[in-house]
Amino acid sequence: MSPSRRCEECGRDLPGKGRRTGSAPAQGGRPARYCSAACRQRAFRRRSAQDHTGRTPPPGTAGAPIPTTPLRGRELPRPLDSFVGRSRELSRLRALMKSARLLTLTGPGGVGKSRLALEFAGSMRGGADGRAQFVELDSLHDGNQLPQAVATALGLGERGGRSGVEMLAHTLGERSVLLILDNCEHLADPCAQLAAALLSRCPRLRILATSREVLRVPGEVVFRVGELSLAPVTAEDDPAAVLQADAVRLFVERAGDRVPGFALDVGNARTVAEICRRLDGMPLAIELAARRTGALPLSDILAGLYDQLALLTDGSRTGPPPASRTGRGNRLEPSITGPGGEDPLPPSHRPRRRIRRRLRGRGLRRRRRAAA
Repeated sequence: MSPSRRCEECGRDLPGKGRRTGSAPAQGGRPARYCSAACRQRAFRRRSAQDHTGRTPPPGTAGAPIPTTPLRGRELPRPLDSFVGRSRELSRLRALMKSARLLTLTGPGGVGKSRLALEFAGSMRGGADGRAQFVELDSLHDGNQLPQAVATALGLGERGGRSGVEMLAHTLGERSVLLILDNCEHLADPCAQLAAALLSRCPRLRILATSREVLRVPGEVVFRVGELSLAPVTAEDDPAAVLQADAVRLFVERAGDRVPGFALDVGNARTVAEICRRLDGMPLAIELAARRTGALPLSDILAGLYDQLALLTDGSRTGPPPASRTGRGNRLEPSITGPGGEDPLPPSHRPRRRIRRRLRGRGLRRRRRAAA
């Protein structure tokens, strides 16, 4: 007796005449391969997917959405200046992203989380489906609009009656995508919920988030972005040794943009190293200080930093606005006046501030006399 025949799609026994399995087909006909029209249609879809991708999906998955076109997301933002340092951090991120599906860059404001994520995304560009998609969230304040904001950044609209998370999950599907959510701290809860929903339904999706606080999603890997490396005090008389520090290299690079031909030498190495040390190696603060190079001597820049970084409050016109206008506190840009020029402190606190300023002024004068 010949072995019973089974459906090539679902594995069920195929019906035969007179309850006999494996019977010969009717004269002029072909042996049945599928138990129903539904299995025949699923097999046809699977063969079509094989012709398009070059690999055969397993039986039973032919109904899953198959990406046929790349996402039309926005191009990654192109910075106007060069990226300096962070080679170890980039290598570490590449290693972590091989196994992590949700990687969050954390750290204080101004430490360079967004720029590091952007540089990492630029180095991870692959095929059309695998390229990184960058979503800026700093101007979004309503968590309910988060799915729509992500969809807009990806170049998506409402499809098939779907919207929100449903539409994102259906569109991403099996695509290999690196989704970058930049500045999540003020939308931590909505970002965490969206990340958890998409990661559970999109097996090839990876998310890189930047935030001042962790998202606390199961499986999240946290990477703390630290300050740039500083020059050792013992090497301040050697310009070549001082220039090995990432913080000093960043200052020299940005100062050279403002003053062509600016270079580190024996006469300014100690002052530049002290400026970077005074700014704790924070990239944003170093860039703001370097932009003053064309207007002030390095010694005056260093002296001005003792006034609670007030020297840095009028930075780039196209850079991050002061904290008083954004609501995002930034210790690198302290608010001296309100948006309209008014004093933000209540009258009861203003005498204390005047006292603190006098004490700082006395301390600065003492240090100058001691150094004279």
